Amino acid sequence: DFEEVWKIMRESFPADERRERAGQEALVTEPDYHLYGIREEGVPAAFAAVWEFAEFSFLEHFAVEQGRRNGGLGAGLLRQLTGRVRLPLILEAEPPETEIAARRIAFYRREGFALNGYEYIQPAMSRTGRAIPLVVMSFPDPVNESRFQEIRAILYRRVYRVTQEEGAATAIGAVDIRENCGLLKLSVQ
Repeated sequence: DFEEVWKIMRESFPADERRERAGQEALVTEPDYHLYGIREEGVPAAFAAVWEFAEFSFLEHFAVEQGRRNGGLGAGLLRQLTGRVRLPLILEAEPPETEIAARRIAFYRREGFALNGYEYIQPAMSRTGRAIPLVVMSFPDPVNESRFQEIRAILYRRVYRVTQEEGAATAIGAVDIRENCGLLKLSVQ
């Protein structure tokens, strides 16, 4: 299944928003990292890559195969996921500065996610990648600033493996976003 998931990931995320293949494949041995998905015709049609920590779950990647988008598959997978993982469920999204980014945020809001208005930088995910200003969304409720700081520290330390200072040092800019602006566990053999 990793090959199919990797194909969907490559077509859905720019290089700065995903690891290099070897780094991504190595995650399958991490005890907190899980791939969930929906199969159609025997192959993954949509997937969710989730870190499940004691404190919260983090939806690192979520995508539907290009030819199957806009048919409800993603919404169905997300609903099943929110009923299965430890809450709150946290995700990162591009700031709503483009039409597609605004549509993604609207999709997550329709599914019950709240946009949290705190500055956030996703550290570089690969040696050649760059840090990216993103927004953090949470399900089922918004998080307060103190909780956000805890979540960011855990993400930096356990997902991106950087310190808070290293994460900030790699920033290419800040973002200031305010509120007004058939689930299967996939095998990776």
